[in-house]
Amino acid sequence: MHFRKLAILTLLFIANASLASDIPEPIHNPNNNEILISACAETERIRLKKDTYAAANTRRPDQAWALAFIMLCGSSKASHRLIARHTPALVSTESYGTGNQVGPTFKLQPRSTVTPLKMYAFGAEIETIGSDMMFFYRPAGVCTGGFRLRYISSAWLIVSVGTACD
Repeated sequence: MHFRKLAILTLLFIANASLASDIPEPIHNPNNNEILISACAETERIRLKKDTYAAANTRRPDQAWALAFIMLCGSSKASHRLIARHTPALVSTESYGTGNQVGPTFKLQPRSTVTPLKMYAFGAEIETIGSDMMFFYRPAGVCTGGFRLRYISSAWLIVSVGTACD
């Protein structure tokens, strides 16, 4: 138990140390002229951590934040491994396209398809849906994405991911 916590904290330390110079520039949302900042920028990390701790309450908020942070900002092989350990064998994916595609497409995909966003998560927000946490973000100005964390058997898991583009 203590080894896992130490491993998560080590990953967070390494990720934080390498963030400062690598954070992408803010992007412009053409739909509403809003400027969106990477979830990995210091002010955004502080806000998202506070919101994650509030949403997790007493259900291992440190683990919920570590998993969300690695998903939003991670890029290393260690990030991939942590995500894989906190994702069921099959994960629900939801995608919306454009043009002739009507409505969402749902699929079950192997956990290996869930990858960290490598700091390309702009304008991130958290919404509580029942006892789950849903993280929404924009990977680009006209697209949106999200992932859902669920507390199962004393651990946070990524149970679904999704994307939509105009």
